[in-house]
Amino acid sequence: MSKIKIGIVGLNFGKHIIKEIVEGPGREWLELAAVCDIEQAKAREHAQKHGVKAYFDLDALLADCGIPAIGLFTGPVGRADLIRRIVRAGKDVMTTKPFELDPAAGLAVLKEARGMGRVVHMNSPGRCCPRTCSR
Repeated sequence: MSKIKIGIVGLNFGKHIIKEIVEGPGREWLELAAVCDIEQAKAREHAQKHGVKAYFDLDALLADCGIPAIGLFTGPVGRADLIRRIVRAGKDVMTTKPFELDPAAGLAVLKEARGMGRVVHMNSPGRCCPRTCSR
């Protein structure tokens, strides 16, 4: 099985996810391919440390055809709009909680992603306990 290349957006919390991808259990399924942060020095530092590409805005990362998945670890306000941009660029998304502070915006983007066949995965918490989940 080949690993999925992922770009991480938002390096305040995203730096912890990078560790899980590079050193932790995520390394079995994911390959860190890029980092993105509006703080250019922070993006350069993480890119150099991990030998990956550095991006300073989301659109530049989304234009990279070699990266099919984005880990979005920005604050929750307006995250639905960022997810919409990502799925419309043809990429899948992993994000975290709280997903979006506006429930209507959150539901709308999830419906849009489903209609496009895109994955929006929240890294925690899981949607149900594995012992009680029927799907």
